[in-house]
Amino acid sequence: MSADGFSTYEPKKGAADYGKRGDDLGLEEDGYKNTTYNFQIGLNITDNDDVSMSYKKIDSKYDYDYGYGYATDSIGLESKLEHYFKAADYTHRSEKTNTKFRMSQSKFDRTNDTFNAKSKINEFLIESTMDYASSSALTVGLNKQNFEDINNLNKYSTKAVFISNTNSFDKLTLSQALRYDNNNKFDEKVTGKLGIKYNFTKKLNISSNYGTAYNAPTLSHLSYTSTLKPETTKSFDLNFEYDDLKVTYFENKIKDMIDYGFSPSFHYFNSDGESRLKGYEVSYKKDIFKDTLIGLNYTHLKAQNSSGEDFARRAKRQVGFAVDYYGIDKLHLNINGSYIGTRYDSTNKTGASTGNYTVWNSVANYKINKTFSTYLKVDNLFNKYYQTIDGYATAERSAYIGLKATF
Repeated sequence: MSADGFSTYEPKKGAADYGKRGDDLGLEEDGYKNTTYNFQIGLNITDNDDVSMSYKKIDSKYDYDYGYGYATDSIGLESKLEHYFKAADYTHRSEKTNTKFRMSQSKFDRTNDTFNAKSKINEFLIESTMDYASSSALTVGLNKQNFEDINNLNKYSTKAVFISNTNSFDKLTLSQALRYDNNNKFDEKVTGKLGIKYNFTKKLNISSNYGTAYNAPTLSHLSYTSTLKPETTKSFDLNFEYDDLKVTYFENKIKDMIDYGFSPSFHYFNSDGESRLKGYEVSYKKDIFKDTLIGLNYTHLKAQNSSGEDFARRAKRQVGFAVDYYGIDKLHLNINGSYIGTRYDSTNKTGASTGNYTVWNSVANYKINKTFSTYLKVDNLFNKYYQTIDGYATAERSAYIGLKATF
């Protein structure tokens, strides 16, 4: 895949040339190229045992411009990324158990101008699920990950033990999960989750979940800020479903949330105290006519730091919509879009307002035969001008055509 692209730099809001695209201003196009190879093979050794191997390589290049604080049309800046992923799986199934072994490795090699970063992740997983009673299942597993920053010789590893259990009693379903993480660079941590769901009828149910989570800094984070601490999260949600309608209330409390800043230079940091993200979501899907499906969703979000200030670049209101049509043999037509409400480029409702816009997209998929299918996709159908970050361009109307083969 390749594209001529567009200038990633555009004048900021309030500038004399704001609203003009890079082509109108004679700015350099920042192109993009991506070549992906994906290979997978599997073998059924017996009726109960199978193995599989996969390999994926991504070569990508893209031009970019210098950004925050000194945004400008930068000539000749190029970023290159090589990503290698390989994995081997073995699965054994019996009447009441399913056991999986997995070994995988990911390698990343990224170059931005004169900066180069190389990293590697080796992972081993064993997981077994057992149906020990009617409508009851227990899952146990071990997971080990080794992270290595090849250039800086920085590395750490994590070992984890996890267990989860699900029980169903007629209309009631209960779930529990517990996980122990031992990270040799950070503290040990125990996290868990409790869930409950009750089906009043086939169409009506209510459910709720409470859980804790642990997120350690990545090697990329640590290469910028070596003193980062892990962030910990407490989350709660309450869900109501009736037929095609779903309503969810959610609340997340995040301690030491990992964020980023640009002064005096780009860096990561832990936000002070406890940050909160809470709100509700409403979604609806319905066959309004024969072969015609409509989907709507609305998200209302309140995202604040420990001082009660709104986070930057998080819209309070978002609306998504889609219409799918399947009435023509082998052809699928879709129109979709999103509305992004008011948001600001800096904390506490300061900086440029980059919200309040609607973008429409469309896609057509046609199945030629069992092996081949083709698609035509048009993004930003009505060529809407908008910026998600002040001074950074977004694509104008863009069309893509492709051929897919499945063997």
